[in-house]
Amino acid sequence: LATLTTLVAVIWTYRFSLIQRKKLPPGKLGLPFIGESISFFRAHKHNNIGKWIEERTIKYGPVFKTSLMGENVVVMTGEASHRFIFSGRDNGIAAKLATSALAILGKNNIFDLYGSPHKLVRSAIMSFLNSECIQRYVSKMDSLVKEQVLQELNDKETVQVVLLMKKISFIATASLLFGLPEAKERDGLFKDFTIAVKGMWSIPLIPLNLPEIQKMRYTWNVAQELMRLTPPIIGNFRHAWRDTTFNGYDIPKGWQVFWLATSTHLDNKVFEDPVKFNPSRFDTNSKSSVPPYTYIPFGAGPRVCPGAEFARTEVLLIIHHLITNYKWTAMVEDEIVVRDPMPFPNKGLPVKIYPKHNI
Repeated sequence: LATLTTLVAVIWTYRFSLIQRKKLPPGKLGLPFIGESISFFRAHKHNNIGKWIEERTIKYGPVFKTSLMGENVVVMTGEASHRFIFSGRDNGIAAKLATSALAILGKNNIFDLYGSPHKLVRSAIMSFLNSECIQRYVSKMDSLVKEQVLQELNDKETVQVVLLMKKISFIATASLLFGLPEAKERDGLFKDFTIAVKGMWSIPLIPLNLPEIQKMRYTWNVAQELMRLTPPIIGNFRHAWRDTTFNGYDIPKGWQVFWLATSTHLDNKVFEDPVKFNPSRFDTNSKSSVPPYTYIPFGAGPRVCPGAEFARTEVLLIIHHLITNYKWTAMVEDEIVVRDPMPFPNKGLPVKIYPKHNI
């Protein structure tokens, strides 16, 4: 035990001596290996990570250092930070997956690639997720979503909306992108997929088409405002694969970089009255436009999520069929939102449903 303690002390002293030679951001690394991990993940679980970051930006500024899960981390907030991280230039910063996620997805997954390999794989993915491709199968997606909504809600008086949305989204994706039409096979994969993710982080007579979906502007404005206030990914880690600098500070090779969506989503310099729910701020006729790299629920720039348009279309279709065909009443008032790792109502948003007419 004494030998192990001595070894840890030597390694920590050596690492600290290297750190002292750099111009690092202000902040504290805390105890060896533990750092500020406990308070960070407690805040994340209770959807208070924005407050956790804010307390430190007030003390240290928009760029500060900390230590999480035994790793040295530079936390970067604000538009300039997002532009630096998502610009896609050779800035020495690449995506970083948690060890558990890497074990599930494999070492050559797109999230763990950077440089030319990332561009090659991303280009291949975009070849079937761009607007032209989505236009070709949007009618099929609409029919599939409508069928699943009817099937899942048939003869039911109550339903958990969170589980319903997850299942319909998975079924549509599995059928359209991976050609899995068999219900039994899809249901089995949905259970596996759910476990994997948890282990990681009026009725139209004809189907909707893409132009009609794109006219659902206010519905999408509402969805955008929800994602602004409660981003699906509140922030994420990347890693420095070489020494780099930002804002006059050194970021040593091997350090982690953490970006935070709410640092701009809730910035009153970017969004007027940022804590107010106001979907009209995303209206195309709005006088104020959203600056680049400030609204980032799907990332930004060359690093924007390839499936953003697919997800947008899928969400609008599900909302359309749920709202036009059913009335619903929440069974839990003021249900709190937690993260595990995505945000969701802690009881799954149970509702009572009432068909509007014969479907």
